[in-house]
Amino acid sequence: MRPVRECACAATLCRATVQRGQVFCPDHYWSLPEAVRRAIPNAFRAGQFAVFREAVAEARDLIDAREFQPLFPGEAA
Repeated sequence: MRPVRECACAATLCRATVQRGQVFCPDHYWSLPEAVRRAIPNAFRAGQFAVFREAVAEARDLIDAREFQPLFPGEAA
């Protein structure tokens, strides 16, 4: 049996461990809108790697927008 490779969740501030083939930890993955959750594996399976990268970047941006807080009141995150 081959050993399972692990890496970190792709969310900017998350260091949760995920198995090879997963992009985000379960908490971050299930926090995404369904359309984004479907776009990531669908693009990968179809071999559309540019679309896959864009979907992962969109997901990361959505997660970051929720998790990053502005340093000063009225400042954009």
